[in-house]
Amino acid sequence: MTLLYKSTKSFLKQTNESVLDDFLGVINQDGTVDEEYVNNSEIINELLKYKDAVEPDEYKHIVFDLHSVKTSDNYESHIKQKFFNKLQKNPYEILNTIAEYYRRHDKYSDKAHVKIINTNIDDDAKSIIPERKPNTIRIDDEYKLVKIEGRIIDITQQKSNVVKALYECPQGHTNTTIQERYRNELNKPMKCSKEECNYSIPAKNYNDRMSKKINTQNIIIANKNSDSKNSTSIIGEIDEPYINKLDRRDLVNVYAVVMTTADDDNVKKDYYLHIVGIERLDDTIELEDEDIKQVKQIKEESDDILNTLQQSVAPNIINQIGQNIAKKAILCSIVKSTKKSNRNGIHVLLYGLPGSGKTQLLQHAHEISPISKQADASEASQSGLKASVVQETNFNNRKDGWVLYSGKIPNANNGTCVIDELDKASQSIQTSLNTPMESHVVLVDKVVNAELQANVSIIAGANPIDETYGVEPPISRINLPDSTKSRFDLIIRVDAELHSDKEKNVELEKQMLKNDINSQNLLTTKELQKYLTYARTIKPEMTEAAIDEIAEKIVEMKMQAQQINIEGVEITNRMQAKVKRISIAMAKLRLGQKVTVTDVRNAFEIIHESWQSLTEGAFNFQNEEIEILNTKSQKKYIDNTKKQIIETIHCLTDKDDTIHTDAIFENVDRDKEIVKTTLQLLDNDNQIELDLENKQLTNKNI
Repeated sequence: MTLLYKSTKSFLKQTNESVLDDFLGVINQDGTVDEEYVNNSEIINELLKYKDAVEPDEYKHIVFDLHSVKTSDNYESHIKQKFFNKLQKNPYEILNTIAEYYRRHDKYSDKAHVKIINTNIDDDAKSIIPERKPNTIRIDDEYKLVKIEGRIIDITQQKSNVVKALYECPQGHTNTTIQERYRNELNKPMKCSKEECNYSIPAKNYNDRMSKKINTQNIIIANKNSDSKNSTSIIGEIDEPYINKLDRRDLVNVYAVVMTTADDDNVKKDYYLHIVGIERLDDTIELEDEDIKQVKQIKEESDDILNTLQQSVAPNIINQIGQNIAKKAILCSIVKSTKKSNRNGIHVLLYGLPGSGKTQLLQHAHEISPISKQADASEASQSGLKASVVQETNFNNRKDGWVLYSGKIPNANNGTCVIDELDKASQSIQTSLNTPMESHVVLVDKVVNAELQANVSIIAGANPIDETYGVEPPISRINLPDSTKSRFDLIIRVDAELHSDKEKNVELEKQMLKNDINSQNLLTTKELQKYLTYARTIKPEMTEAAIDEIAEKIVEMKMQAQQINIEGVEITNRMQAKVKRISIAMAKLRLGQKVTVTDVRNAFEIIHESWQSLTEGAFNFQNEEIEILNTKSQKKYIDNTKKQIIETIHCLTDKDDTIHTDAIFENVDRDKEIVKTTLQLLDNDNQIELDLENKQLTNKNI
């Protein structure tokens, strides 16, 4: 609907000059102006006056912050109320007006679209913009603006969509029709709209060049935690500036106008969304300041944080071979390494006889991981783990549409995927894990070609062949292809252990039943999950001393591996990256900013014990604690300690700066007496000036 230009003049006289210049730009050539522009002018005036709520993005689109409108003191209350009322009842009208207005400003593109953002809205604002789920949209929401939190299941290719089609009648008269975007066919006028003409219009008279088109994409949104293929979903259409900016599995808040489609008889209606705002959300648990404070307090109050964390994992699993090392491996897998390398996931296989507690360990790993999906490989299919392509009618009511549904592994992106009974899966399913384990992607090459992000750590459980070890070493009885087995960073044997003392066995069984083993010193599942969530955010740097330690230990392991002849025991080129990943995870578990020699030693301890249990003691190498007993190794140990101290002093001081010696003891990963001895050596060499009585040192020549 339009107003005559002469009726607009009275409005223009009431408008300030800065707005007047912009407003003249939207007056049509025939002297008319859109009525909704006049109706909304007071609101636009206020928004422009203060610019609290409207800013351009990097592409010169219009970013509209609803929270700023709601909370700003610059806007009068009746303006706010009028704006939100109109936005709720007629979202297209108000958003089109805003877009048309701001396109006249140099700061914005002449094709700018409005992007709604609305973070941290208060409870009052929630009633103005109703919050819905994909399966809770109702008839009252038609043509209203709603907010929906959901996960993107699938995305179509970008396409050109006709929104206003232009036809010419045989007499040359122009006829335009507004197109319903969900339909495949153009809405052609039957006859010319000119009363004096009334000619029929053939379909071939469609003028493609003069018709108005826009680029669009369709997305499918399902509930946040739904199993995609079995969930209720809804289609959303997106225009610029969101095209090609989203990925499958993104968790999002969308602000959308609820639209409806109808069948040919206009009887059955389906809902779809015209999306006007999108916010990406973080999948991980959001920690408040109080949570972070609690995590740091747990670290400070623990005499041995790694032991505290380890004992808090599945605390009712005790008296099992490999239980402690398995718990450490699970913790490393959850916090992962950093993303600097090809992959940061740490894959763990818990391996042992039935009834050894593997399933309980896997279940608790699932519970304490901030992001996790679970699967039973004996029942899962390859498509259930990776992805499936299903023929549906989701897009444009076309029956030949194919929709890609993510499986458990990509659904666990940025987290862990816990898979039990891996030995019972077919070999094709087992080998299908190779690519996501190595490259963190799931490749789909069926009717649909796609690459799904799968940055996951896999924690799996398996029994030996025929559920018995036989006479061979346990490692020889793992029923997995070598290509899959080699991609596990850690293979931990977990088995029941029976003491010769009957009373001790009875007492341990009682403890398992009561689940009260030193419970006062353990973390609850919630506390442990928060701790691991925060630890995942730490990005420790590798030190030179740690790199030297890794190199030495790998050489030692290679030499030891050559001396034994057991199938499956070999040190491949993957070992260096594996050790770095586990060492970084160890540093993250203690919330350390640097990877120290102790972190490397802890990593090798896990690797060492896992090989020991799988080879029944055939694989062994000396610990540094033993090496320090001989003079040659002691010098090497002191040199490594000196290197750590020098690195720490470099980080904490400039020349002639003085620091507290406690800072050295806290950052250098050695026994305190060894550090003190090394400091005295540096003092003798005049590299530092040491004052142990006052606990100070001064950097002289470092």
